Amino acid sequence: MKLIKQSRDIQYKSTTYEYLLKNGVRVLETVKPESTDFDISVVLKAGSFYETQLRVPQGTAHFLEHMLTRPNKKFKTQVELNNFTYGNKSRPSFYPNAGTSKRFVYHYAHGQYKAAERMIQYLASGLDYPVRDFSKYIEKERQIILGEIQRKDDPSKDTRLNFDKFFWGEDFPEFAQRVLGTEQSVNEISVDHLVKFWQQLYVANNVVIAIQSPQKLAGELKKLVQSLATIFPARPTEVKEKWGGLRAEHKYRHFRYDPAQGVFLSLNYFYELPPRDQKMDYEKDLKFLLLSDFFYKIGHDYLREQNGLIYDPSSFNERILFNFKDRGFSLSCSLENLETVFAKLDHMLSTYWREFLNSVDGKRWFAGVVSKYIFRRAKYFDSDYAEDLATEVLDGEDYAYDVRQSIKAAKKITLSEFTDFVGDFLKIPMGLWLVSPYKDEEIIPIYEKSKLYEMYKE
Repeated sequence: MKLIKQSRDIQYKSTTYEYLLKNGVRVLETVKPESTDFDISVVLKAGSFYETQLRVPQGTAHFLEHMLTRPNKKFKTQVELNNFTYGNKSRPSFYPNAGTSKRFVYHYAHGQYKAAERMIQYLASGLDYPVRDFSKYIEKERQIILGEIQRKDDPSKDTRLNFDKFFWGEDFPEFAQRVLGTEQSVNEISVDHLVKFWQQLYVANNVVIAIQSPQKLAGELKKLVQSLATIFPARPTEVKEKWGGLRAEHKYRHFRYDPAQGVFLSLNYFYELPPRDQKMDYEKDLKFLLLSDFFYKIGHDYLREQNGLIYDPSSFNERILFNFKDRGFSLSCSLENLETVFAKLDHMLSTYWREFLNSVDGKRWFAGVVSKYIFRRAKYFDSDYAEDLATEVLDGEDYAYDVRQSIKAAKKITLSEFTDFVGDFLKIPMGLWLVSPYKDEEIIPIYEKSKLYEMYKE
């Protein structure tokens, strides 16, 4: 294991070491001495996005994830698998699982440090799966997954799925389909599809083994991790990420969802991330952190406290596609107040926000919120800490966040700079997503007659 990077997180009180193995697998080891936990996750760039390129049915990535948790060469039955995870009065239990997203697959386990060897052995047994056994369990697993699909809303009623389809489904259809697939697509998945996906994507360059532990790997643990890494062959893959731009246009849609109460509004601002080889801009990063605080502050003070129209806004910051973020805020109101809410949102986003920052109260708020990023508090323990860093490695990003540089940026930033930043950000064409139990003709005309619509329609 060749050490290629080392970084310290002073808030989390941990040190992360990044190693590169001969076959190309990377190992991220976060050492947190205060903890007694051992967390391991094998993160693969093998999510549902890649199904289209490989011409396999929707749901293949998720189906394969399920198959790799079935009995294998080491554990011949489900009972043997389960018994290996159980503890007793002389050894701790541990808790394995797996998951699939649009970009990644995760095979992981959490437990106490004394269970570390068993946890690694357990994951290795599944990832070193005998292909010939796919046919043994495929029909049973198919029925389980079909049952999982039945727990979900019908696709026509799935608010998140329809959000994705509306905003980027035309240009990025791979990101606008269910990870689980559909009943039809799951019924089409064959052993050949599973093998094809496995051979193309479960390869060394697509893998990061993420570990969080109270002490550095050594002895038998280190050997087990190295052995786990050798499961993945060092061969190229034919699939590629899909990069591109979102259309800079104001889009809006109302989605009818009968169980909803009132009207939910989400104001979304989509913007492109900087190139992966670009160094972290700590000053800009700080401004985005402050922006989330600011969205909540003005929404709470103006819409709730001054006008009594909502309970509370929620600001959000989500990575979408491969190279974009969706940042904004959401709120809920009654149908009776919707027209007024649109009017107040127009005033808040065109005039009020600047008036607030120029006010005595606004200046005090700004000084107070900046202090939060100077006088940093300790981070709570996070069992997914190393796993989250692994996704950044697979995304080609620099996970080594230097808090000292961020503190330096916080000491330097001025109210004038932040005001200019907010003004520029609000020029991004806003995407409006509305959800309610009402008909389109009861919602859309209210928006199209509003000044908020006039503000963004150009």
